[in-house]
Amino acid sequence: MPMAGFATCVTVSATAAIASGLLLGRIWSACDVGISSANSMALLFLYIPAIFVVAAAITGLIYLSVQLMSGSMLVAGASTVVAAVAVVWIVQVLFHFGDYPSPTCPDNLPPWWPGWIPL
Repeated sequence: MPMAGFATCVTVSATAAIASGLLLGRIWSACDVGISSANSMALLFLYIPAIFVVAAAITGLIYLSVQLMSGSMLVAGASTVVAAVAVVWIVQVLFHFGDYPSPTCPDNLPPWWPGWIPL
């Protein structure tokens, strides 16, 4: 993988990890899940680094395979962005705790969450 591909994967993975952590924190805060300070520390020191490692592995493999198949760095870069968006969505589905009883969130979804995105 050339250096530009490595930099693309690291940048996209870091962005996906931070976006996942911020979005998950907002969902937990809006639905009163747990204690805010404990959730923030868990997100900062456990979830975000783990999401970064997983996203970096996924985007790296996708970048490399698409680069080898198509030969285009642009197509490979676009595929890593699509993979990172998928990682963000999967993280929200896995960790938003949909079975947590929340009186402030009907159907365990915050009021600002778009209805057309399943969670």
